[in-house]
Amino acid sequence: VHTSTIGTIGQPGDGTLATEETRYNLWDSASHYARSKYLAEVAALDMGEQGLPVVVVNPCAPVGPGDLKPSSSGRRILDYMRGKMPSFCAGGINFVPVDDVAMGHILAAERGRVGERYILGHRDGNLTLDGFLELMQKASGVARPRQQPRSIFSRFGRRSEPVCHAPAALTCDPSKAIRELGLPQTSLAAAFAAALASFHLRIPVVHVEAGLRTGSTLTPFPEELNRQLITCIASFHLAPTWHNLQNLVRENVPIEQIFVTGNTGIDS
Repeated sequence: VHTSTIGTIGQPGDGTLATEETRYNLWDSASHYARSKYLAEVAALDMGEQGLPVVVVNPCAPVGPGDLKPSSSGRRILDYMRGKMPSFCAGGINFVPVDDVAMGHILAAERGRVGERYILGHRDGNLTLDGFLELMQKASGVARPRQQPRSIFSRFGRRSEPVCHAPAALTCDPSKAIRELGLPQTSLAAAFAAALASFHLRIPVVHVEAGLRTGSTLTPFPEELNRQLITCIASFHLAPTWHNLQNLVRENVPIEQIFVTGNTGIDS
C-alpha cells in the first residue's frame, strides 16, 4: 500500500467533485511536497504495471487525537482555539477522522484492487471555511474568530511574493473507497471533539499491551484491528514482552517511545 495524498488528485474545472479518475492538473501551482508525492505515486503505479501488487491510497485532511506535531489540520484547529482565523483553501477541504484513514490503509491491503487509487475521505467532509468554523464552534463551544482569514501564503512572506501556491480546493468524492473497501465514516463532530480534547488538555495516548500481533486482522476480530489502529495514534507504547517490542520496531515505531512493562493484567 502506497500512501499518497489528496493533493495528487486533480481538481475539475466544472465545479464537480474530484475522483480518482480526475486528471492531475495542479503541477504548476503545487508545492514541492505535493510534487514529490505525485512523482512517488507515479513511480509506485509504474512498478505496479511491472508486476508489483501496488494499491495507492490518497488520504484527505485527517482529524483526531495524537496529532502532536501538529499537521496542517491540527494547526487550523489550534489557530481557531487561539482566536485566529485559520488559513483555508477557497474551494474547501475534505476532512476525515484519522482512525478512518488508518483503517483505510488496512482495508486497502486486504480489499483494494491492484493498480487502483482510493481517496480516503469522508462523504460529509467537504467543508468550506464557514462550515469548518461552524463545526469547530459546535465541537468546542468557543465562538468563532472575528478577524479576516489568514492568507494561505502567510508562512512564506508577503502575499504578492509566494514561494508556492496552495490548491484552490482539496475537496473530493470518496465514494469509491467507501463502496469497494468499506471505508468507515466515523462522525466528523466526534473526531473534531477528540482532536480538541487532545490539543487542549495535551493528553498523549498511551497504549497498554502494545505490540501484540496475530498476523491476521480477522483473528481476533475486531481486537487485532483496534491494536493496529491505536499504534498509529499512540505517543507511548507499553509492550508486555521483548517480542512485542520487536513487532513495533518492525512497524517503524520509534524505539524511544516503547517500554517493556510486562503484561499488566496477568503479571499482577
